[in-house]
Amino acid sequence: MGFFEKLKRMFGFEEEIKEISDMEEESEISITDEVDGMKLIVIEPKSFDEAQRVIDDLKSGRPVVINFEETDRELARRFIDFVTGGVYAMDGTTEKIANYVVLFAPPGVEVSKESKKFWKKKIEEKEEI
Repeated sequence: MGFFEKLKRMFGFEEEIKEISDMEEESEISITDEVDGMKLIVIEPKSFDEAQRVIDDLKSGRPVVINFEETDRELARRFIDFVTGGVYAMDGTTEKIANYVVLFAPPGVEVSKESKKFWKKKIEEKEEI
């Protein structure tokens, strides 16, 4: 089971996955999951143009998990700066989930300290959940 499947299971999201196909130069991973009307978006950005879509998703109340592992470091820096500014302006939250993996959440969506500790431990130990 991959990292993102574990993350989705932690948030209680089902396996119903829909690909976002209208992105130019699509991300390697671009999925949405829906439970009780809330969607979790997971992407690996390939261009800065995707940053605006992340802000739009956040404004629509959807949390976004971004994996920067395969992203150019300069692009990742610019992306994080832009999205973090947008999240701050809307009183949302930014949470580092693992090295190069960040959760951006709109107001009202938070990750508990216990969940963060759990994930940090599991990622460090690289154990199956």
